[in-house]
Amino acid sequence: MKCEEAIKIRAMNGHLIGTMSKNGFMIDEIIIVPSKTESRNKFFAQFLSGKAPESVIELFQNEDMQVWAIDKKNLYESNILFFVNITNTPNKP
Repeated sequence: MKCEEAIKIRAMNGHLIGTMSKNGFMIDEIIIVPSKTESRNKFFAQFLSGKAPESVIELFQNEDMQVWAIDKKNLYESNILFFVNITNTPNKP
C-alpha cells in the first residue's frame, strides 16, 4: 500500500495499543514498515538504534508499505519481534 493509506490505517487502529493480539502478545505500538525485506531490515536497524519510526519511514516513503502492530517490550528485551500485519481498518490482530 502507499504511505498515505498506511498512515490512515495506523491512525484508525491506534485503539489496539495496550490490547492483547489474537496471537497472545501485548500490542505496544502500531508502525509503518517497508514491504521489501531489504528496506525493512534497514528500517529496523535504525528503529532499534533509537530513532522514532515516523522519522525512519520517511526514508522509504516512495516504497510499498505495511502496517504492523508490534510488541516492543519483547523486541527490546529478548530481540524477538512479535507482530501482526494490519491490512484494513479497524481491525483486531
